[in-house]
Amino acid sequence: MVKYKSKWVTSMAASVLALSVVASPLAVVVGEDGKIKVTENQADAALLDIELLSDTKLTNDGGTTATHRFDLNQNGSQEVIFDIEGKALANASAVVSGKKTAVITVPEELAGHVQANGEASIDSSITLRINEVQGIQTVITTTNTLLDAVASIIDNKVVGHLVKINVKEVRDNLNLLENLSEFGQGQFKAPITVTPDGRIVKAELNGGLGPIIAQSINRVLTDLQAAVNAINVDITLVPDTPILGPLNPRTVVNGLIDTLFAPAKLAAKGAIEVAKGGLTVGGALVNQLADAAVLGDTRVKLPTKINGDVAYLKNNPSLDAQFAGSVVHGNVLDLDILSGADGKSTLYYKGDTTALQPTLTLDPVTGDSTTGYEVKGTTTPNTTVTIKDSTGKTVGTTTSGADGSFTIAVDGSVGQEVTLTVTAKNDYGEKQGTVTTPKDQAVAPSAPTDVATTGNSTDGYEVTGKTEPGATVNVYDKDNNKVGTGTADNNGNFTVTVPGTVGPEQDLTVKGENSAGEGDSTTTKTPKDQAVAPSAPTDVATTGNSTSGYTVTGKAEPGATVNIYDKDNNKVGTGTTHTDGTFTVQVPGSVGQEADLTVKAQNNAGEGNGTTTKTPKDQAVAPSAPTDVATTGNSTDGYEVKGKAEPGATVNVYDKDNNKVGTGTADNNGNFTVTVPGTVGGEQDLTVKAQNDAGEGDGATTKTPKDSDTTGPEAPTDLKVTGNPDDGYTVTGKTEPGAEVVITDANGTEVGTGTADGDGNFSIDVPGTVGPDKDLTVTPTDKDGNKGDSGHVKTPPAEATDTGEISINGIEEFNYVITGTAPKATKKVKLIVNGHSLVTADVAADGTFTFDRKYVYDKDGNKKVLGAGDVIRVEHFGAGGEKIVAAETVVTAANLEITVQDIQVDPRNFDMTTITGTAGPNVNRVLLNVNGHDLQVATVTAEGKYSFERKYVYDNAGNKKLFGAGDIVKISAYDSGKQHYFVETTVSEAEVAPIEILNVDADNGVITGTTDKSVTKVMLSLNGQNLSVYEVADGAFTINRKYFKVGNELRKLKAGDEITVRNYEKLKSGSATFIVK
Repeated sequence: MVKYKSKWVTSMAASVLALSVVASPLAVVVGEDGKIKVTENQADAALLDIELLSDTKLTNDGGTTATHRFDLNQNGSQEVIFDIEGKALANASAVVSGKKTAVITVPEELAGHVQANGEASIDSSITLRINEVQGIQTVITTTNTLLDAVASIIDNKVVGHLVKINVKEVRDNLNLLENLSEFGQGQFKAPITVTPDGRIVKAELNGGLGPIIAQSINRVLTDLQAAVNAINVDITLVPDTPILGPLNPRTVVNGLIDTLFAPAKLAAKGAIEVAKGGLTVGGALVNQLADAAVLGDTRVKLPTKINGDVAYLKNNPSLDAQFAGSVVHGNVLDLDILSGADGKSTLYYKGDTTALQPTLTLDPVTGDSTTGYEVKGTTTPNTTVTIKDSTGKTVGTTTSGADGSFTIAVDGSVGQEVTLTVTAKNDYGEKQGTVTTPKDQAVAPSAPTDVATTGNSTDGYEVTGKTEPGATVNVYDKDNNKVGTGTADNNGNFTVTVPGTVGPEQDLTVKGENSAGEGDSTTTKTPKDQAVAPSAPTDVATTGNSTSGYTVTGKAEPGATVNIYDKDNNKVGTGTTHTDGTFTVQVPGSVGQEADLTVKAQNNAGEGNGTTTKTPKDQAVAPSAPTDVATTGNSTDGYEVKGKAEPGATVNVYDKDNNKVGTGTADNNGNFTVTVPGTVGGEQDLTVKAQNDAGEGDGATTKTPKDSDTTGPEAPTDLKVTGNPDDGYTVTGKTEPGAEVVITDANGTEVGTGTADGDGNFSIDVPGTVGPDKDLTVTPTDKDGNKGDSGHVKTPPAEATDTGEISINGIEEFNYVITGTAPKATKKVKLIVNGHSLVTADVAADGTFTFDRKYVYDKDGNKKVLGAGDVIRVEHFGAGGEKIVAAETVVTAANLEITVQDIQVDPRNFDMTTITGTAGPNVNRVLLNVNGHDLQVATVTAEGKYSFERKYVYDNAGNKKLFGAGDIVKISAYDSGKQHYFVETTVSEAEVAPIEILNVDADNGVITGTTDKSVTKVMLSLNGQNLSVYEVADGAFTINRKYFKVGNELRKLKAGDEITVRNYEKLKSGSATFIVK
């Protein structure tokens, strides 16, 4: 027993405790009795017992000598690296434990002018005094105790021969520690700091020293930990082993394990875990290791940057700057003591005052002889700057700022185009330069002031303000079109009329103009026609949870304030809509999950109607459908499906029969690539789903690409040629989508080319030089380069001579542009409306003409807006002077194309009802009327859509009621002059779509059922928790979900689980529930 213990302890101690990072004899040894011993040698004291190295030397790379000095000044600097080298002290045991610091003393003349220029680099051999590290001593003690316990069990006379202990595994694991007996040099970095008085540059070494020792110690402890964990006690009883009453072998072994082995093993494991925990960055054990380390041969490099002191350089032509350096105990930083260190190094400098002389840079002079001039420039900071005119008279002086810049005002009496002399002067010299005052010149007017706009879009607007007397005043709209002009009176006041067609709330720019041109502008805005409270917000949605808070998004009137109220009408959030009407408002998590919120928009007219939303229930959510999904490959080599999903999610790919044909994992950025076998085939539908702990989410569909073909397209069809020799021809037709189409003339020369669109249609221009009544050949080539059959077509024959006729294109109400065609030889045409001659227009080279006329006169001469029933007549004169009168046309009534979607309400649901529809391009706003009561105005979007949200309305008698079946809804145009256009519908009651769960396969996670064929999606819930939405095909659904997240458990369905499937279709309610048996 004793022999075994000594051998193990000697091996373990030699491996664990001989922790030196230098290739030299170890400072810690093990005696014959197996106990750890530390050699006791007295270290020689050096420099008052604070220096940690002997034979210290200090050098620098400045490259200066007494005969080769560096020009030092306050602006320039020299980069110098100081190098401290030293050897280990003769006897390390006398060295004080604690912080270790590399220091350099700075001569008084350069105090404050030496700065750190990077980090210190340290290269040192290190010996660890393990007896000073309490955490390691505890590991040694508890490990020895564990081995004593093992030996006691083996030496027991009753059971020793029956016990089996895995000693070999312990010995093999502990022998790994012997690999850490020797290491090379240790290199690390340390930050450099300078003391507040600028006299000491230092780098504390412990911060970098501790971690590199801790790294080696940690490897040793890890191997030791594995060895201790591997020790186990087994007992083997043969059939004829006698049972000796209280000396039952198993009872004895169990007693020894409980009283000796188990507590000792637990203590050893605990000591190792504590020691490993202390080896983390900043851990207490890391600091102990650094304090207990002894430096051997060491080299420290400290990069610095040095500049000169202006006061010293002014009075001293040279400086022999002597620095002292050493590595000392960190708590002793006395300047007088450190200056006596053996390591000395000198830098040789000479003063350079040339750089202290002032510089001078001058900007062009600004101003004029009326308002005066400004002279600007830069020179040396805090320098006197003087300006003299051509007679030598001083006309301005100042002192430059801290950045050297200066500005001097010079009286305009010096005159225009006069040379000025500028002198910058300080204690080290002066610098002169000249500038010339500019020639006076005309100046455009300043920006108009007191600008205001009144009026409306019906009667027009007036812009008033003040500018330079007699100046022309121009008013521009947001597109920089001039919409008004006028002249300022002798007092500078002006009034300019702007047409109402500019519209309300439109930006206008106002500029004054004189002989020097237009001046700076002032902006104004046309007033709003009238204030109307905003409509109820739309597209309202709430996301988030009760921990992180909630986000409410939606759309409302641009620029409106959005207020959010809880069920008790307390305001819990507010925000402002963007220019596109969208808004995002934060609501605190304290509102709680599944709580009702009301969202209202507010403008100058007050708050409008509210829209309700509900905070979501806190729950795990399956991943969203993958995005950017694309499939490449072919049926021979297989396919690759790529896209983006939730980072770390499993990505499953299913074929059209829901067979899983590929799987993969999204990387940290969510990107994934999944391989699918070629047997799936070309042009086959694939479904891609992401899966996390909450299960699979929605699927994204993709299709395998079509295998390339070798058959060319058929000859083009529907071939047609239009045009003439002067304007050229256009060839149209139909072929394979995406095919390249080439057109050749009768000689085979290519005269046009193009590409068929996604529907196979093409339109290709051909030059007029081809000529009339000429054969053309049209040949398609598909995307795979397969040339198809050709088609043939002729250019049209030459046109007959103009007949002299005129035509007017039809015109509809609210359209004020009148167009038509006249013979090409015609120069002008005249517009006559209701018998009144109004205006003439030029005829374009192609014979077209255009009139833009909003206001006309009725038959009685009253001014009016062009509208339905007005008679339009256009006259023109032919080339021979013969008068030709065009046929008249009448303005037709407009169809404003207002529609409303069928409205259905669910009598069991008391939420808001959405009313939607469309309107034509001539309608900007629509009015909602229910049962004869005007309720709300909505803006028509750029896409021609509108939306209302209503919960309550009024019956015919004016009594407030819930919006329901039988209510009559009228949507009418709300624009001025268009209110007589409307559409009506009657509200109906929503149908209930029946739904049934047919079968639940709990083992395989398959749920099947039926619902109404109009339903497209169903929602799956488990035990009241909503999970995911699944597709419905022709009234049938199949849900494949094998695993469910219940609390922290991911499991299959089990008895008692409540499954609910409900219709996930607007106005299609209905649900079914199934209890798993």
